[in-house]
Amino acid sequence: MGKLTSFRSLLLMLLTVATTKGINRISTDGKCGPTIPLSDSKPTECDPSGSTPCCSGNQCVAVGEDLSECLCDGCVDYRLVEQARNSADSCAIIEFNTFLKRICYDEESSTLNFRCADSELSYKTIKGSEDLIEFSNTCTEVPMNYQACGLVDNIDMSMSSDNTVGTACGWHVCTITDNGESTITAKEHLCDGTQTLKSVVCDGKCDTERCVDESLCHDLRYGMNCRDTVNRHVYLPVEKICDGSSDCVNDGDDCTVTSDTQSCTHYLKNHLIVPIHNYTRCAIFDLDGTFPKAPYCADFMDQTNCTDVCRVGGFCEVNGFKSSISKTMVCGGNKQLCDDNSENSCIDASSSCRVHKHKLCDRHGDCIDGSDETHDDCKAMTKEHRCVRRFGVMTEKHEPGLCLSRRSERIPQSWIMDGEKDCEDGSDEDGTRWEFCKVGNILKDEGEPCKDGFLCPKSKTYVNFDLVCESKESCGLDGKENEICTISRDILPKDTTVEERSGLIKQLCNETDSNNCQVKDFNYPKYNIFGVIKVQLNISTRTVDCSNKFGEHYVYLSCMGLCENTSCPLKNEILKNGSCSNLELVKVFTLANNSELTFVNKSEGRYHNDFYECDNGRCVNFSQVCDLVNDCGDMSDELNCKNHFPCEDDDTSFVGINQTCDGIYDCLDLSDECNDKCGRRIIDNGSWLTPFCWLIGILAVMLNICTLVILPRALKQCRNENILFSKVLVMLISVGDLLMGIYLIALSVYDDIILGQSFCRKQAEWYTGTQCSVLGVISTIGSQLSLFSMTVLSIFRLCKVLMNALPLPVSRNSIIKAIIWAVIIILISLALAVIPLIPSKLLEEYFVQGIHYDPKYKVFVGFNSKQKHIKILEKYYENKTLTTDSSWSEIGTLVDGMFSTEYANLTRNKVHFYGNDGLCLFKYIIRGDDARRGREATGTSTIDLYNDPVVWAILTVNLVCFVGILISAVVICMKTRQSANLAGQKKNKAARKRNRSLEIRILAIVVTDFLCWVPFIIICFLHNRRFLDASKWYQALALVVLPLNSLINPLIYDRTITQFCKMKMDNFTEAWGSGGTPSETEGNVSPSNGNRRQDFQLKQTATQSTNAQYPP
Repeated sequence: MGKLTSFRSLLLMLLTVATTKGINRISTDGKCGPTIPLSDSKPTECDPSGSTPCCSGNQCVAVGEDLSECLCDGCVDYRLVEQARNSADSCAIIEFNTFLKRICYDEESSTLNFRCADSELSYKTIKGSEDLIEFSNTCTEVPMNYQACGLVDNIDMSMSSDNTVGTACGWHVCTITDNGESTITAKEHLCDGTQTLKSVVCDGKCDTERCVDESLCHDLRYGMNCRDTVNRHVYLPVEKICDGSSDCVNDGDDCTVTSDTQSCTHYLKNHLIVPIHNYTRCAIFDLDGTFPKAPYCADFMDQTNCTDVCRVGGFCEVNGFKSSISKTMVCGGNKQLCDDNSENSCIDASSSCRVHKHKLCDRHGDCIDGSDETHDDCKAMTKEHRCVRRFGVMTEKHEPGLCLSRRSERIPQSWIMDGEKDCEDGSDEDGTRWEFCKVGNILKDEGEPCKDGFLCPKSKTYVNFDLVCESKESCGLDGKENEICTISRDILPKDTTVEERSGLIKQLCNETDSNNCQVKDFNYPKYNIFGVIKVQLNISTRTVDCSNKFGEHYVYLSCMGLCENTSCPLKNEILKNGSCSNLELVKVFTLANNSELTFVNKSEGRYHNDFYECDNGRCVNFSQVCDLVNDCGDMSDELNCKNHFPCEDDDTSFVGINQTCDGIYDCLDLSDECNDKCGRRIIDNGSWLTPFCWLIGILAVMLNICTLVILPRALKQCRNENILFSKVLVMLISVGDLLMGIYLIALSVYDDIILGQSFCRKQAEWYTGTQCSVLGVISTIGSQLSLFSMTVLSIFRLCKVLMNALPLPVSRNSIIKAIIWAVIIILISLALAVIPLIPSKLLEEYFVQGIHYDPKYKVFVGFNSKQKHIKILEKYYENKTLTTDSSWSEIGTLVDGMFSTEYANLTRNKVHFYGNDGLCLFKYIIRGDDARRGREATGTSTIDLYNDPVVWAILTVNLVCFVGILISAVVICMKTRQSANLAGQKKNKAARKRNRSLEIRILAIVVTDFLCWVPFIIICFLHNRRFLDASKWYQALALVVLPLNSLINPLIYDRTITQFCKMKMDNFTEAWGSGGTPSETEGNVSPSNGNRRQDFQLKQTATQSTNAQYPP
C-alpha cells in the first residue's frame, strides 16, 4: 500500500509538471497567491532568486536572510519551495536559521510544511504578533523540543545542555489551552510553569528582554526598580532612565542636573541633558544583541569610572584624565572613549575569538579554543620584566562578587617600543631600559646575548629562529618559509584526502585489489545525525600497512579495522553543540541520535560531520588527522596515530614512520635515524667486522713492526745496490701496511670504546672533525704508499732482469738514489691523502661533500649536499638559477643572505672529503646511508652523486699499478726459467727449488694484489654506474679486503720473518719430538740448535747472494 501511494504521488507530480510546462509561474506585477491564479488554477509564485521571494498578503515582499520572517499566517517562502521541488520526493533538508529542518511542498495543495526530524508527521509554523511561534502539531518523537530551534531567539546554546530541562536550544514546545482553545507554542519555561531556565546572571550580556539578569551584580544595582502607573513593580534598564517618559510613579528616576553632578546627552533622547548616577555607570549594553540595549550617554561617558571593579575593562586617559572604562567598551569597534583609542587594540586570536591584545599570554584562557594563550606573540615573552597591563586585567573568580587583583605579568616582546603604551606605568615604551639587537630590531633578551635571525625572503624582515619551520608562516603569507623547510627536510607530498566517485562513495580500493573490494558505510563515530547521509567507502576487505597512510586514508582504514596493529584515532563521542570553537561561523545545528544537539558543516553539496575534536576544544577535518602536522595546536590530532615518529628535540615535530631509519635526516637532532631501532655505530651494529677489524689491525701492526725492526740490520749487510734498493722499498711497503694497521686499531678504539652507540648522535662532529680527517689521511697514505712501493719494486726487478747486468756494489750514489725514490713515493702518497683537506676555493669544489649547519638554523637539517642547497636557494631567491657547477663559495654567499650574520653565533662546518662515511676512507663507494643522500618524490632513496673525477683518477692509477705488477711478475717468471735453462740448472735441485720458490712468491704477490684491488675497482665501477648497489658490501670491502695486503706483504716481500718463524717452529717440533717440553729445551744450547742458527745465517747469506741477481 505504501509503495502504491508513493507511485501515485510520483505520477501526480509528473502530471503536474507536464500540465504546467510552458506556464510562467513567476509574478510579473508583484502580486501572488491563490487569489491570483494561473491558467492551471495554481497560485502565482514569487521569484525565489529575486529580491521579493516571500508571498505575504497576495504581495511578493522582501525579507532578510532570516527565514522565519516569512512564517506569517498564509505566507509562502518560495526560496524553500524551490529547494523542496529540487528533491526527489519534494522534501528537502535545508538550513533554517543555522538549524537543519525538513520541509515538504505539496504541489496539489500548493502548501509548504515542516516535517518532524524523526517521523513523517508534518506541521505548519506561524510566527504571530510579538514574535509568538505557533505550531499545528507537536513532534512527540523528539523529546528535545527540536522543532522550536531556529524559529525563536535562542539563549547561548553552549550552555543549553546544562541549563535547560530537556531542550535542544532553550525552548519548550507546549500546548496552551485558553477559553477552550488549544495553541501549540514555544515557551521559555516548562509547560507546567514549575521551572524556568537558569539564566546566565552577570555574564556581561543581556539574556532577557530588559536585561534583568545583569541588574544586580556584586551587590551593586544597575538601572532601577520602581512602581509603574498601575502600581506594578517594574525594573527600568538604564536606557529607560531619564528618557522623558513617565515609567515610574512620582518620577522615581531622578533626572535633575546640578553643578555638582556629571552629566551627558541621553543616548536615545539626544535633546536631553541627563545626570550620570552610580546606578547608570558601566551598565551592560549591546546594540546588536538578541535583546538590543542602548547605553545611557550618547558619548559613552557612563562607561567610565566604574564603581564595580569587576566591570572594569582597563585604564586610559579620557579627555586628558586617567579613568577606568568598562569591559563593554573594550573592543567596541567604532565606539571610542580613550584619547588614544587603545580600548580598540583588539585582534582575532582565532576565527571565533576576538580579544583585546592585553588578554593575550596572560595565563588565563579568555577564548574557548585557548587561542589567546597560543598566539604567535606568546612565543617570545620578556624573561624578567613584568608590568600591570592597561586592559584585560580584571578577571572574575568563580565565587560571586570576587575579582582577581590586578597582577603584574610578563609581556610579549613584540609590544616593546611599538609606539603603544601597554604597561600602566609606560615601562614598555621607556627607551632607556630596552636594548635592541641591530639585526631586524629584535629585542635583546634580558641577560642574553643578541642572536642572529632568519631573513624573510620578500618582506626582508628578520624573525627569531624559534618561529622558523613551525606550522605557521612566521614571514607572512608570501614568506614561503614552510615551503623551504619542506624542501630541506625532503618531506614527500602526502595524499590526505580520498577521491570521491559515484556520488558519496569514496574510492579507497586499488585497481590491483579490485576483486577484494566492497562498498561499506563508514559508521564511526557510531551515531545517527539528522540530515547527514553516511559516507560510503569502496574499500578492500584485506588489512594493509598504514604506516604510509595519512589524513582521511589513515582515518577511514584504521576506523574500519583494516590497518595492521593500528587503532582508530577518532573519539566515539557525539560532538556537542559547544565543541569546535574555531568553527562557530560555519556551524549548522542538528540532532544526534534524536537526543542531543550537535552540528554539521556543508561542503561539496552535502552536510557532514567529518570533524575530529581536539583536546583544546578546536576541531580539524579528517584530512588533518594523522597527517604529521600539529593542526590542533596541542598535538592531540597526532598523538593517537601509529604512522609517525616524534622528533626528540621538538615534541611538536613529527616525521612519517616510513621516514625513519632510512639514512635520511628529518629531525634536527637526527633522532629519526638515531634511536633504539636504528642507532648505528662506526662499524655496523652486531657485525662480524668488529672482531675482524681488531684482529687484522693488531696482526698488521705486529708483523710490520717485526719487519721494520729486522730490515735495518739487513740493510747494513747489503753488498750491492740491487739488494739495497729492494730492502728500502720493502721497508716502505711495511711502513704503509703499518699505517693501515694503526688505522684499523684506532677506528676500533673509537667504535668500541670512545663513541660506541653515541656515534649516531655525534656523527656531525665525526664527519666534520679532525679525528676522522686524521684517520682518512693515515689510511690513504698507508694504502697508496704500499701500492706505489710494490709497483716500483716490481718494475725495478723487471728492469734488472731484462738488463741481465751484474749488480753494482753499494755506493753513496746508490744510497742517494734509493732515498730519492723513497721520498718521491712518500710525497706522492702524502699529497694524495692531504690535498683533499687543503682549504682552497678551487679544491673544495672537488672534495667538499656537503655542509652541516648548527641546528639553530632550523632551515637546514642533517648533511646538505650541493644539490640540496640548490633546491633550497632556488626556492628562497625564486628567480635565481643554480647548477651543480655553482661553486661552494657562491652557495655560501647566498646562504649568508638568508640569515643575519651580525653576531656570529651560527656555525656551519664543511663535511670533509673523508667524512662521506664513518670509516673515514677515500671516497671510492658512496654508501646507501651516505650523509649527502636525498629522497626522491617516489619515496625511494637516491644518491646525490655526480661522477667524481678524482675518485676515478685514483682508481685508474691503482689499476695501472696492478697491471704493472702483473706484467712485471709474468716477465720475471719467464726470464727466470729462461736463465735457468741457459745455465743448465735443470738437473740442479737446489737451483730448481730456488726458482720454484721465486715463482711461488711472485704468484702470491699477483694473487694478493688481484684479490685486494681488481674486484674492488670493478665493484666501484658497477656501483657508481648504478649497475648494482654495493653499499651493503662497503664495510667488508673497506675493513677486510683492502687491508689484506697489510698482513700478507710482510710474509711475501721479505723472507726474514718466514725463516725466523720456520726456525721457531722447527725448535718447537724438535722439542716435542725428543720427549721434553719447549721450556726445557729452550734453556739448553744443544749442538743441533747451534747448527740451526748457523744454517739460518748461511741461508741469509745464500739469499743475499741469489738476490744479487734476482732481488727478493
